[in-house]
Amino acid sequence: MAKILIVEDDEDLLESVSKVLKSENHAIEAVSEGDEALQRLQVYDYDLAIVDWGLPGIEGTEICRRYRAGGGQALILMLTGKSSVAERETGLDSGADDYLSKPFNMRELTARVRALLRRAGSLPSESDVLRIKDIELNSASCKVTKNGQEITLSRKEYALLEGFLKNPKRVFSVDVLLRDVWSDTPDASAATVRTHIKTLRKKIDNEGEDTIIDTVHGVGYKLQST
Repeated sequence: MAKILIVEDDEDLLESVSKVLKSENHAIEAVSEGDEALQRLQVYDYDLAIVDWGLPGIEGTEICRRYRAGGGQALILMLTGKSSVAERETGLDSGADDYLSKPFNMRELTARVRALLRRAGSLPSESDVLRIKDIELNSASCKVTKNGQEITLSRKEYALLEGFLKNPKRVFSVDVLLRDVWSDTPDASAATVRTHIKTLRKKIDNEGEDTIIDTVHGVGYKLQST
């Protein structure tokens, strides 16, 4: 599962792309304005951003330039109605990793997304390994170890832990967790989140020590301060 930001001002297309990528079990965030997209990219970690060229506020190529200039490493797939060779060159030179012309078939979009994510996954690095205490999560192999021993997490438990480790200072509300982790389960509730947090804690916490995932009363959950 990848964390993907979709930036598109066509509401119907935004909904369609979000729906098809959620069906492939990706965690999706969607925005329609360039300024908000750049702000999110600068604050949060994403595996991939799908960015439309023509956006209100900051256009897609400028988002790419500013994001790359700030050291941003997420993959970027640019969407646009522009299709000339010169325009493709401009899009790629701005920092995009791939380019898809509108209109496009959703099967081609998902194939491009898989190819980009495979490309990133084929280059394992230290940044693939997320750690806290004796817990390590390897996002390339999707394995979690505790004190060097692999532990088995459910898909939702893994998604929760990965989200906390990638955003160590962020407080996640229950609503945000339901949106990001349970987007494919419309009947999930706050009780669902609490249950999964409880089972995840049992698997990763050490007996007699503070929990790795803190409860922020009245707000939600966050990674233990280190």
